[in-house]
Amino acid sequence: MSQDILENINFITSIISRDNNAWTDLYYAVAPRLRSFIIGRLTQLDKYINIDETANDVVVQTFEKAFNKIDSYKQELSKIKTWIFSIALHLVEDIKRELTKHRSLINDLKDLISIKILNREVLSVDRLLLKIGIKGLKLSDLERKYIELMYIENLQDDFIAEMLEVKTASIRVARKRLLDKLRVYFNVAR
Repeated sequence: MSQDILENINFITSIISRDNNAWTDLYYAVAPRLRSFIIGRLTQLDKYINIDETANDVVVQTFEKAFNKIDSYKQELSKIKTWIFSIALHLVEDIKRELTKHRSLINDLKDLISIKILNREVLSVDRLLLKIGIKGLKLSDLERKYIELMYIENLQDDFIAEMLEVKTASIRVARKRLLDKLRVYFNVAR
């Protein structure tokens, strides 16, 4: 599909009326460049996320959000492609903000651990949690193993995933859930 169709008033009207064929055409016209745009915005985060998977997810989320919010699209303010790229940019910024919060909490936790642990005698997750003042926190087996490998053994996510024979994404999910629990436990509002 040519880019000219994106400016065709009949095509735009079909998009606004949520015509499935028009949305399919829009997807095929915009998605490849949108994905490249997203990858370009995420490249500096490659240590923390799988860029290809995240870019694919953001493309899908962008079109879902655009479809759901098409009533708010104003033809006189921007082209449909620009509007869609703007949605994607906001989603990417949300990802960056979320990662920043998690990295900040991880750093705070590392600082807390290094300050509160006076000797290197920590051998178990339970002893580690007690030494930093955490009591009664329910953790899944994966979260416990993650704490042991990350904070006691000082391993990185990719090595942890390899050791546990799971995808790195599973480790990231376990870390996010762990950090959410810790945030609630410490009443950290970020």
